[in-house]
Amino acid sequence: MDSKNIVDHFGDLPDPREDNRRHVMLDIIVIVICASICGAEKWDDIEAGNEDGR
Repeated sequence: MDSKNIVDHFGDLPDPREDNRRHVMLDIIVIVICASICGAEKWDDIEAGNEDGR
């Protein structure tokens, strides 16, 4: 079995955002994956989970 990491899966994903990027797209993907595993169901959940990490 050939296992791949997150970069292998999502590293070539095009970033549709304009030039107002504050964060690397791969960082956002990893945050969303981790938040989803922890039970986040919508963007507000992800944002609320990050308030303590600022």
